[in-house]
Amino acid sequence: MKTKFCSLVFALFLLGAALARADLHLAFGLTEDVDVPAQNDGKIPATHTSNQQHIEVFLGDGYMDVQSDEGRAMFDFTGQKIFTLSSKDKTYAITSLYAVIGFRAMELQNRVFIAGTLNAAGVKDIPEGEAYAENELSLRLPNSPPLPTPTTSGNTLTYSYNGKPLFSRPSDGQKLSASEAAQLVRFIRYQFGLHPDILDAWQKEATLPGHFDIYQYNTENTHLQFALLRLDRMEHKFTPLAELTGFKETDDPLAVLCAKANALDQAQFTASCNALKNTAVTEAKAGHNLDAVLFFLAYTLATGQQMPPEFSTYRDVLTNDADATLLIKSMTPHSEEEAKSDLTALRSLEGKANSGKIFLNIFEADILDPLGQPDDAIKLFQAVLAEYPCLVGPWNDVGEIYYRRFESVSAWQCWGAGRHLLPTHPLFKDVDDLEESLRKEHPEYFN
Repeated sequence: MKTKFCSLVFALFLLGAALARADLHLAFGLTEDVDVPAQNDGKIPATHTSNQQHIEVFLGDGYMDVQSDEGRAMFDFTGQKIFTLSSKDKTYAITSLYAVIGFRAMELQNRVFIAGTLNAAGVKDIPEGEAYAENELSLRLPNSPPLPTPTTSGNTLTYSYNGKPLFSRPSDGQKLSASEAAQLVRFIRYQFGLHPDILDAWQKEATLPGHFDIYQYNTENTHLQFALLRLDRMEHKFTPLAELTGFKETDDPLAVLCAKANALDQAQFTASCNALKNTAVTEAKAGHNLDAVLFFLAYTLATGQQMPPEFSTYRDVLTNDADATLLIKSMTPHSEEEAKSDLTALRSLEGKANSGKIFLNIFEADILDPLGQPDDAIKLFQAVLAEYPCLVGPWNDVGEIYYRRFESVSAWQCWGAGRHLLPTHPLFKDVDDLEESLRKEHPEYFN
């Protein structure tokens, strides 16, 4: 009897362990209705579109696996990566988790600026207003007032702002554990957006109703209707890299360019840097002073170091060369007028440089961007990186341009390529600080 009792206890222990490992598995039917109001005094008529899809999601402590008719998105919160698979063309992309919150944090400030401008002009009920933006982007502005308390009609709970519904759900539902509730809220936050006040209250309630509605207001009004089709718990193997089998990496030009840097291992990167230095010495010995300086500068941009010891051998000759001197003087303008003059000077050197001519792109791009020509700057950066993917510094610079353009996915692609080569490069300190601030200010996106 004692043996049977111990066996029963052991079996229950194993069962409990299995249940503890089980992940939340949900299936939804989603109807998305989008209304675009009439514009230009009715000259552009209002439009309405409706789309239905099936969504299946697995939620675990360190991951989120979302599958729909369009494809699959696998969120690795431990590795801080998002793996996106497209069903249509069988391609995949790997992006940084920071790209989501990085974009939303910037976009929230942009919405506030737009709302302030419209409010000053006397526009009422601004769709870009703070609460609407907080709801769509699932972020709270510092010191913003809480949402009004929800109203109840029957068993339906509704959150509204200025008379417009933001979220509604039945007050009852299937009970979730604390960890499951956190995972559900994380899924909604990333995939659809909802006001932080609503998400916080929903997480505390820890229930999943049979249906719920999300409303968002911007230049178009969106109504998302969710119907819960399935809720169960099962062990789900989260192996995103294995799931890429049968898919090819997207042929997006930037992804292809970044792949050149990501394909270099440390030995190849070191060899590429040494090749830059050796070519600089070769050009200096041949008396090609401008090219020598350009290759020495490229070496510093790749390694994040000062000029190598080999430079001192040729310092006097190189620093007294007229073209090399003009190059150095034209790299750091302090005003718009100086920038235009320096750009002209750099372009005048294109006809004088030979093997190092491509590196002039870097310094011209660094001037074109602040002059309001970011597209041209990006093209120049990409041209030099296509030939020399080992140049870590330009990966940082072009990433910064993308980030300022609200193209956060592209920004982290570039930063990721550069940090793959040399994560300790001094230029990435600002990126490291940005990521640290995002983690600190918005921990809900990383926990």
